[in-house]
Amino acid sequence: MMDVLTDKPGELKAMYIMGENPFLSDPPDIHHVEHAFENLDFVVVQDIFLTETAEHADVVLPATCYAEKDGTQTSTERRVQMWRKAQEPPGQAKLDWKIIADVAAAMGYADQFAWETSEDVFNEMASLTPSYGGMTYERLNKPEALHWPCPTKEHPPGTPVLHIEKCSHPDGMGVMHAIEWKPPAEVPDDEYPFVFTTGRCLWHWHTGSMTRRSDTLAKEVPTGWIEINTEDAEALGIKDQEMVKAITRRGEIEVPAKVTSEIMKGVMFMPFHFAECAANMLTNNVLDPIAKIPEFKACAIKIEKIQEA
Repeated sequence: MMDVLTDKPGELKAMYIMGENPFLSDPPDIHHVEHAFENLDFVVVQDIFLTETAEHADVVLPATCYAEKDGTQTSTERRVQMWRKAQEPPGQAKLDWKIIADVAAAMGYADQFAWETSEDVFNEMASLTPSYGGMTYERLNKPEALHWPCPTKEHPPGTPVLHIEKCSHPDGMGVMHAIEWKPPAEVPDDEYPFVFTTGRCLWHWHTGSMTRRSDTLAKEVPTGWIEINTEDAEALGIKDQEMVKAITRRGEIEVPAKVTSEIMKGVMFMPFHFAECAANMLTNNVLDPIAKIPEFKACAIKIEKIQEA
C-alpha cells in the first residue's frame, strides 16, 4: 500500500487488494490515500463485504469468509490448524485461491495455478516452504496441532517452543543494543497542545468490516470516541459524551468525548475502527526514516467545543 503513497505519482497503474481496507486502516493520512488512488488507472478489491476501499474499486470480486471454506490457518504462535467449512458461500462468492486461479487462467497461466482443492494449495506451499515441509492434511486432521518449523514427516508435532536454553544466534545468546530515544516527528505546541495516539478497542477488529456488522458487538460499542483526561476536559469546558471537534494539521472530525481519569493528562486516544469518525483523518503521514513505518501512534492535536447554531 505504501508504494502508492510515494512522491512519484503514476508509477503504479493498478492495484489488486485482498481482504484489506486501507482506506480506513492503513493510511496515516486518509487524504493522502484518496489522492494516491486517484493516480491509479485500475483497482480490484477481493473481499467478503463492500468495504470503504471496495467502494473505490473498478471491480469487486466476492470472496468467502472463514466459515465458508476448508483450509488451514497459522497463528502468531506458529500453530497450524485445520479450517472446516460450516456453510456454503452466498451468491457468486468463491474461495480466494479459486478466484486467483480463475484470474490467472484468463491471463494464460492456468498451468501454473492448476489447483483442484484447498489441500492442493497447502501441499504446494509445504513443498516450497521448508518450515512447513513435514505438514500434511492427514497430520493436521488430528486433535493436536502442528507448529512450524516442522521440516519432515517424521518430525514430532512441530516445534511448540521455538527457543529452549539458547537463542538461534551462533553463540546462543540474545543480541541487545542500547538505542537513543527520539521524539516523534510532531510534538505538542501552543497551537496543538495535546499528544494524540490511536489504537483498538476490545469489541471491534481493524476497520470493523465484520465486527460492525454484528448487532451484538455494535450494541456494545456503536461508534468511536476520543478519550480526554478529566482535568483536561474540565479546563476545556468539555463534558462526557459531548460532541467535540478533534483537529490536527491534517484535518478535523466531530467525535464524542469520553472523559476519563484512565488516560494521562495531556494525552488523547481514539480507536480507528469507525469510518464516521475516522482517526486516520488526523494522524501524521511522516515515515520513520529507518523502518519506514508511519507514525500512527503520535502526533499533536487540539480539541474545540462545537458552537451551537
